Amino acid sequence: MKQLSAWQDIAGDSLKDLTTQQRMISVEEAGLNARIAACDKFQREARSPAEREQLGIAKTMAQIDLVSLAAKRAVLEDLIAKGRKRSELQAEIARLDTPLRYGDRRTQAVESRLAAYRAAVEGKMPFAEVDGKIVIRRIRWDQPKPAPGGGGTSR
Repeated sequence: MKQLSAWQDIAGDSLKDLTTQQRMISVEEAGLNARIAACDKFQREARSPAEREQLGIAKTMAQIDLVSLAAKRAVLEDLIAKGRKRSELQAEIARLDTPLRYGDRRTQAVESRLAAYRAAVEGKMPFAEVDGKIVIRRIRWDQPKPAPGGGGTSR
């Protein structure tokens, strides 16, 4: 993940946008290839050397644009690959981390029960062992008294 930290902003929507840009480059490349083919065809049919030269210049410009698009495509492919790899690693970390978090919660529960048992053994609970005997503390139950002046039902 440290190696891919520079690409942490490439996820979700950013990844979709980059993929869309990559598709648009494919469309532009198709258009440039068609332009180059048209220039070749028209160069063969050209009537004058000036026409051939003009078509040659147009073909060269299209080829330069094609090289430029290939460079853009390579950068986009690298960004997409690293963004996807980082997303996959994050998902894998989350998948592997879930049992660890569950184990931590279980450990905390066991530790709290252990603390309660220790407190009981040390005499801090109502039923504690003192000098080898279980000491039971009395609980006093008081019957609730009726409210003053409310001895019966009124009609």
